[in-house]
Amino acid sequence: MTHIELRYDHLGSRLRWIGETEIEYDKLGSRPKRVGDTELRYDRLGSRLKWVGTREVQYDWAGSRPRWLGNMELRYDKWGYRLRWIGDVELRYERLGL
Repeated sequence: MTHIELRYDHLGSRLRWIGETEIEYDKLGSRPKRVGDTELRYDRLGSRLKWVGTREVQYDWAGSRPRWLGNMELRYDKWGYRLRWIGDVELRYERLGL
């Protein structure tokens, strides 16, 4: 099993690194614009992520929760709150995900 460490800013509120890959944010520092060499693009209003590099993000029928990233299905826990799988990669959380 592969483990990838997630590191946050000094306040612990904003994800800054996924393994050795840095996350860059927009000028206001609120919205990620790049993950390593991969550009993140948003919808016209800038509120919903639409592309991760060349992979399109597709949402559920209500348009609120991502269901696909390119050809990889995004699956959630039984209550539908927490992302558990990206394709065949399982996500695990520390401290009950808090």
